[in-house]
Amino acid sequence: MDELFFLPTSPVAMPRAYWLDRFYLSSLLVVIEPSVESWQRVQSAMENHEGHDYDMEILNKVFGDSAIVIPPRRYALLTQTFGHEDAEREAYLGSPSEEWNARKLLEESKFIHFSDWPLPKPWLKATEKQIAEQQPPCRSVPEGKSDCTDQEAWLKLRNDFSERRLVSYDLIFHPLILTNRSAFVGEPMIHRSCAATPVQMAIDVLEIV
Repeated sequence: MDELFFLPTSPVAMPRAYWLDRFYLSSLLVVIEPSVESWQRVQSAMENHEGHDYDMEILNKVFGDSAIVIPPRRYALLTQTFGHEDAEREAYLGSPSEEWNARKLLEESKFIHFSDWPLPKPWLKATEKQIAEQQPPCRSVPEGKSDCTDQEAWLKLRNDFSERRLVSYDLIFHPLILTNRSAFVGEPMIHRSCAATPVQMAIDVLEIV
């Protein structure tokens, strides 16, 4: 995601919240150009916000007319979209004619956000019943067969996160690893707000130093 640092100059750059039925910017990923003036505007908005304003509302009020819009594709995929209707998928793809392909989208995605309310986040314990009720359904295809690609991709994201979290736990509490009599540190730790795709680990990581 280093390419985002080469965007044209702007106070902030944010992806479009494609899952909403109106134009809005999402705060799940924000590229910030450090600025005292910008921070003062945010601070003022925080101190004078309305009761229902949170980070997303405040950033839209302050930067909604000046932010660079990052396309959501590759940079802001919600897990709920694997089980939602075609309108939300079309909004993510940015094309009414492109066919949804869960495997392809996982391969190209750089940032995935767990959002499957009311299902708990994967770092919280969900029951098998909750997962069964909230997982994307299999879709009917010609010849009476079922396509469970969306469900498989969705489950893989949750399972992959859980497996990586166990590795992260070991790295946090045992950051110095000995191998062949040499020591190394700096293994990446997945931040709990993201998932890693099978090919490329999500970018929102913390480096153990």
